[in-house]
Amino acid sequence: MSLYQVQKLLYNLNRDEQFKAQYTNDKVTLLGSYDLTDQEREALS
Repeated sequence: MSLYQVQKLLYNLNRDEQFKAQYTNDKVTLLGSYDLTDQEREALS
């Protein structure tokens, strides 16, 4: 499990409006740039 990557993603979602917009518009690409397990990607989708 990549807890650091999950925490980093959540931190960016809370702090960066542009990042949040990118997450809203294209989650698949954004999540692909993080070292996440398939289960983590699914949970964050």
